[in-house]
Amino acid sequence: MILENCGGEASKTISVGKIPDDNRKIKYDLKTFKKKIGIEISGKTATDILEKLGCKVSQNENVLTIIPPSFRADLEYDYDITEELVRIYGYDKITPISLPIDPVIKPVLLPEQVRTFRLKRLMASLGYDENLSWSFVHSKLEKIIGAGNAVEIANPITDQHDVLRTTVLSSLLPVIANNHARDQIDLSIFEIAPIFYSDKPDDQEDALCGVLTGRTGEKSWDNSTKECDVYDAKLGAMKVLAELGLDKNIKIEALEMRQGFHPHRFASLKLGKVEIGRFGEIHPALVKKLKIKTRVFFFELFLGRIPLKKQKSVVKKAVELSNLQSIRRDFSFIVDENMLANDLLKTVKKSIPQKVFEDIILFDVYQGKGIEEGKKAIAITVILSPQKTTFTDAEIENISKTIIDSVEKIGGKLRD
Repeated sequence: MILENCGGEASKTISVGKIPDDNRKIKYDLKTFKKKIGIEISGKTATDILEKLGCKVSQNENVLTIIPPSFRADLEYDYDITEELVRIYGYDKITPISLPIDPVIKPVLLPEQVRTFRLKRLMASLGYDENLSWSFVHSKLEKIIGAGNAVEIANPITDQHDVLRTTVLSSLLPVIANNHARDQIDLSIFEIAPIFYSDKPDDQEDALCGVLTGRTGEKSWDNSTKECDVYDAKLGAMKVLAELGLDKNIKIEALEMRQGFHPHRFASLKLGKVEIGRFGEIHPALVKKLKIKTRVFFFELFLGRIPLKKQKSVVKKAVELSNLQSIRRDFSFIVDENMLANDLLKTVKKSIPQKVFEDIILFDVYQGKGIEEGKKAIAITVILSPQKTTFTDAEIENISKTIIDSVEKIGGKLRD
């Protein structure tokens, strides 16, 4: 028509490119339908549906080979085939089923993890706040209160964190100083964390450290508080050991003078011959250097040195109370000034028949007028509880004599 009306001459036919080859083949496993939709479809049903949609289908066992028509460019992958099959087959044929319920496996904690969890709860119940810190500390502080030979960090994040701690105390003292700088004075904090003695993986252990400063409670018109002291630190340590069932087996020994610690308020906690902890007071000179405003008391227990097998159950049997009146007797002994009161108490306790022993209380330690030089007087109260019959005077005298004799064997004598 163009040539007839407009004239001119037409060129030869020129073909550019290739005719698209639309010979797409999709391999479809009928198990896919079951896996995705949750119901089965037979090969015959699937073939009928796809052929009605214009596809060419051949089947080899459970696998269909599908060639979609050229006008169905949307059919490329197996999930496209799944969509078409379920659309035509019918959503109403999909039967609702409950999701499988896998049995919940109770998480298993290692004995060390169980112990750590128990101790954290205990410390919280005692009024301590948990602290979380890095294992990196300042080398200058570590040299004063640490175990020595701290591992140096090759690329420390700051110059205040250039070595690995050998005591958790190195992490807690800066925390105390920061709080005091903000007028937060009454503190009881703790942390359970690893300490490192070298760069070897097996040369480290977990330790629990608690630090106290200021008063033991909030000031109130109906609540008398006191400044915390070394006995509060000792109490914290003994509470932890009681939780582990070890408080009755602990021996307390005074430690030699050491830089960073008070020369007369620094003691070791031993289980047999193994030192498992320590408690005491930080040296006033170090406290002043750190700009801490009050005295600082602490305890630290080396959990890695406490065998798990020696931890007894903390579930205690009910105490059978006697209907008979308890008997109290006071004793004052003259002993060497270097003798520990704890050694005297243990000696006295061992000398008393356990079935009548109730308690022993230290109520006074005296040195001065009336006491010869190099000696001191330790006064105690012994409480005895009869079980079936009241004590006779002879029985009380016999127990008293046994107590006095036991003290004389360790170098003490009854004060006149």
